[in-house]
Amino acid sequence: MTDTAGIYANDPLMRAVALSIDVEHFLTHDKVGSYLMLRAVESRADALEELAQVSPTDYERVRELQWQARIPDLFQAWLQEAKAAGMSAEETIQLEEQAGHDNLV
Repeated sequence: MTDTAGIYANDPLMRAVALSIDVEHFLTHDKVGSYLMLRAVESRADALEELAQVSPTDYERVRELQWQARIPDLFQAWLQEAKAAGMSAEETIQLEEQAGHDNLV
């Protein structure tokens, strides 16, 4: 019997696909993932709301609030990057499989 999981364990494309699947599950089915996404959205909104009220001459506070708004965006961007890399890897795998199939025909 062939150990398919073992064969693909070191394949960077398959690892990217697996990570993408894990991220999607984390975001859609995992309570911690759902909580973190909700907190990211809330934290960004809170920071932007406070930024709208802070004096523009309070440079330190403005900078701090900008970072507080940016960090949740980074968190979400990292997850989206992992998903996008997985989708790209899956497309590459499908193209390679199709090319291999076409060469056999």
